[in-house]
Amino acid sequence: MESIGTLAGGIAHEFNNILSIIVGNNELLMDELPEWSAARENSEEIRIAGLRAKDVVKQLLTFTRQDNAELKPIDISPIVKESIKLIRSSIPANINIHQNISKDTAPVSGNPTQINQILINLCSNAADAMKNKGNTIKISLSNESFDEGCKAVHPALSPGQYVKLMVIDTGSGMDNKTLDRIFEPYFTTKKIGKGTGIGLAIVHGIVERHSGVIFVKSAPNKGTTFTILFPAYQGQIEKDSDERTDLPTGNEKILFVDDEPVLLKLGKQRLELLGYHVQEHTDPREALKVFKEDINAFDLVITDMAMPHMTGDQLVSEILRLRPEIPTMLCTGYSENISVEKASEIGFKAFAMKPIDRSEFAVTVRKILDESQN
Repeated sequence: MESIGTLAGGIAHEFNNILSIIVGNNELLMDELPEWSAARENSEEIRIAGLRAKDVVKQLLTFTRQDNAELKPIDISPIVKESIKLIRSSIPANINIHQNISKDTAPVSGNPTQINQILINLCSNAADAMKNKGNTIKISLSNESFDEGCKAVHPALSPGQYVKLMVIDTGSGMDNKTLDRIFEPYFTTKKIGKGTGIGLAIVHGIVERHSGVIFVKSAPNKGTTFTILFPAYQGQIEKDSDERTDLPTGNEKILFVDDEPVLLKLGKQRLELLGYHVQEHTDPREALKVFKEDINAFDLVITDMAMPHMTGDQLVSEILRLRPEIPTMLCTGYSENISVEKASEIGFKAFAMKPIDRSEFAVTVRKILDESQN
């Protein structure tokens, strides 16, 4: 697992750089397409696929390195619907998927990527149990409330409001001996080479991380039912901002450093379209030399992390030694040597994982600059 984690980190860095190029250039293309153009729909599909791929990378990192993914109030219904679309394309065509998603489910405190991972693992197992005869996977999502008698349903339950996710299959089912062990890491009934035995252990871990409970009912030749109960979030959730709203602009001077020429060009285009003046460099040593020539020439420094000759944290450490008050921002595809906390300790005012969409990029840049001027 440690070796897989190391491999995953390398893949994440390179893949996120590639995704940044795809997502970023697609955004620029969409700006040039009129609203009536049929190509806008195609570009929107590229954007959605790029963001979906970004989530796949997050999954890879989360489950090989056991990262503590952020939990926040979310509307779970659209996440489940989107997951079902992905699942439909990855299971045999002779297996039907029936969904019953309530329109008024309560929000939960969760992580979209991990909710997606739960469904992928459960539906993959269900498909394996039915692959020789087809039949149906039923996925439902609804609100559920429990009173003081909830312990009879599950010992870990407490009275209150929940969101219930159910995955039901009509497959071969399991006997009691197998049921007792299904959440054990590396336990599997599949043939060698067909399964690792960590899928349901991962599901169990995610559910616990979400303060939920999971239980299963099954019998040989009677199919299997997984029921997951997530505590309902008591409060309102923030709505995603509209991508088409006006983005904050500026006219400050920015030093932009990235060893990937295509990403450097893309970043410069994004910033110049917002009104900023940008000087770009692929070599951090050259960027540092330019900064030393006039330490007051720039209002913000944006840098990649993993670069030849000098890493992003080393570059910014040198820059802050010369001018401690200058705001700096780190944009990285992935590096095991840096985190939000470490970046803050070094002096970075913002930390962003690639690919970063232009709305988040524009808002973050403007926020850093405004805070530095107050």
